[in-house]
Amino acid sequence: MCNFAPGYALRQPVYYRMMKKILLRIFPVFALALLFAGCSEYAQLWKTGTPRQKYDAGKMYLNAGKHQRAADIFEDIRPMFMGMPQEDSILYFIGLAYYRMRNFEMSGAMFDEFRKTFGRSGLLEDAEYLYADGLFRSSPPANRDQTHTLSAIVAIDEYLQRYPNSRHREAMLDQMDGLQDKLKEKAFINAKVYYNIGEYKAATVALRNALDQYPETPHREEILYLIVKSNYLLASNSFENLQRERFMDVQEAYYNFTGEFPESRYSKEVQKMYENARKYLAQFSETTEENNETETSTSNTEDGI
Repeated sequence: MCNFAPGYALRQPVYYRMMKKILLRIFPVFALALLFAGCSEYAQLWKTGTPRQKYDAGKMYLNAGKHQRAADIFEDIRPMFMGMPQEDSILYFIGLAYYRMRNFEMSGAMFDEFRKTFGRSGLLEDAEYLYADGLFRSSPPANRDQTHTLSAIVAIDEYLQRYPNSRHREAMLDQMDGLQDKLKEKAFINAKVYYNIGEYKAATVALRNALDQYPETPHREEILYLIVKSNYLLASNSFENLQRERFMDVQEAYYNFTGEFPESRYSKEVQKMYENARKYLAQFSETTEENNETETSTSNTEDGI
């Protein structure tokens, strides 16, 4: 190991420091020259290259990771290869370039056109996989519109039916589960919106629909709880002529909840709502008994008993 005395760098020969400055100036210029050389080569190809040269260059750019250049070249020469053996591969390469750029809207359009046009191509299976996978990757979070999610589910299902032995099968089954979970989450979010804004009648309908559509939802306990509470708040704030029936709905919702989750974290709150509903309904039982007694007494008087 070489040991240098302190201040060695300061005592380096003048020519060494000069060479260092020169290299620092030359390197950016050299890199820029290479960049312009590449651009010049690309521009020359674009201007004077034959369709075959552009086709080969497009594949080269695709393999080199220059996906935008590849897409531009293939889109430019695509009309020139209509009806030729390369026609399907050009459309496939355009889709692949956009897929690698994570532009799944464009790649999806290309692959969708491919699978509808080239049903016998050797690239069909891969194109259909990339089409489905692109839809999966473009699926938005659960709090947004789930049109892409539904499209991805359909595409994955179609792919798995057509290619049951695909090497992508397990991964795509996992993707399908993830998409279904997202739809369950979306259904819960949508239903809870009605509860949050105080539309309790609509909330009970939406929450029940969410359970009917996705009975295995991870939010099942909370949904059943919200159905009880929505019915209770609806009944409590209803006109008197509607309260009896709606408090009976509270009782029914309570039984459904406790039947599935007898030791829930919501149990105390739900039990209190049930007791209040039961107390309200009890007055009707007392009134009914009094009316029955009155009717019996009247009947006995009329009969002379």
